[in-house]
Amino acid sequence: MSRLRRLLVTGRIFFITTHFDQASLPVRPADRDEVLRALAATRECRGLWLFAYCVMPTHFHLMFGPRGDDSMSSIMREMKLQAAKRILRARNTPGRFWQPRSFVRIIRHRKEWGKTMDYIHWNPVKDGCAEKPEDWLWSSWFGWNPGGTPPVPVDFVDLPIDEKAPIGW
Repeated sequence: MSRLRRLLVTGRIFFITTHFDQASLPVRPADRDEVLRALAATRECRGLWLFAYCVMPTHFHLMFGPRGDDSMSSIMREMKLQAAKRILRARNTPGRFWQPRSFVRIIRHRKEWGKTMDYIHWNPVKDGCAEKPEDWLWSSWFGWNPGGTPPVPVDFVDLPIDEKAPIGW
């Protein structure tokens, strides 16, 4: 692995979208619950900074930052493996649960952070799954807005006031 690749997978805030395998669709509410249980277990075990998430019927959005020398790819591998094992066991079916690749973007500025947070939380509304973000149960919406508790707690950070100031650690 090149030095440049290592620099990109640690010490950053990542926005990841990963899709469920076509053969595993439809992803039922119980499956979405298992994805969140796997996320909570990975958060606890790996100590990642968790900022936002949303489990949709066909895909999963996640914004997080690895702590220490942990990498984005190892965290995602662990979370996806745990979720797939739980869901495939509950369904009593073999095969894949996740598509092999994910879409990854590094969040570099506060403005990007805000846009990404809105995108994640409003995705169920945009896709016609809910009328309001607070109606979707598999999201971190209530971690950032009053009226409830998110299924998996989120971490709060002080971001630079300047929208173009770099963020990360």
